[in-house]
Amino acid sequence: MKIAPSKSIQRCKPILGTYVEVSLTGRVPESELIQISEDLFKELERIHNLMSFHDEGSELSLINQNAHQEKVLISADTYAVLNQAIEMSKLSDGFYDVTIASAMIDAELLPNHIDTKFHTGNWSDIELTQSHIYFKKPLAVDLGGIAKGYAVDCALALCPRSIDATINAGGDIRMNQWLQKSVTIRMPLDGFMIGLEIPMEASSVATSGSYFHTSANPILSPYSKESIPEENSVTVFAPNCMIADALTKVVFLAPLAREILDHLKAKAYISNDEGELMEFQPVKKND
Repeated sequence: MKIAPSKSIQRCKPILGTYVEVSLTGRVPESELIQISEDLFKELERIHNLMSFHDEGSELSLINQNAHQEKVLISADTYAVLNQAIEMSKLSDGFYDVTIASAMIDAELLPNHIDTKFHTGNWSDIELTQSHIYFKKPLAVDLGGIAKGYAVDCALALCPRSIDATINAGGDIRMNQWLQKSVTIRMPLDGFMIGLEIPMEASSVATSGSYFHTSANPILSPYSKESIPEENSVTVFAPNCMIADALTKVVFLAPLAREILDHLKAKAYISNDEGELMEFQPVKKND
């Protein structure tokens, strides 16, 4: 029996507020790989349309507009992301908080289509069930990073196992055949596009930093509501992209980051402005 030659394609589209690259390899016709990539892009767009903060007609925008007044019906996908976000907030004592959106609007990091002057709530004011959400106080939720990771997870789940697939959504990367592969991490060097190749340590990896922001770091502290004074980047390997993306913020912000990484079977690295990559270690407190 003649074995079909291996074919590869690489396609890129603007989705999820970034450029998403889909790379596929398999012993199938190129037309089949193209169709698979289209299916993956459609799934990425579906999640984007549900959870985009920038789209005033998205499910997330409807939640932000109405959930402080009444219970709002939500999809299973939005529930999955919000439930993980709330769990991350509990684990981090609120240092991870998707209700930082109000402060990001005030800092002009998100579009201003919600009046934030009466927003006093935080993650603990979210009442969530599998079908509804309600805010006990006025607040705004932004699911940007964690939803992007979730979208990558959902898309890759649609890919046949026989196809070697990688999805890269602006640094949120997942591979279905990741063993003995590597990934290139962009280093936070001003004015240079330098990457460091390192081995994959799990199926998913995410990196966060302030690469493309010329002003303040876009990561804000939920407690001070101010941009964190951090020029390094954080890379996290985890069992899925949703957790990996959320944990990059946890490493930047939370004192209990090391314990949370261990609990979620994840590993983190810090990249500095000298081109060095170091495994994340907690800051030891003085006795």
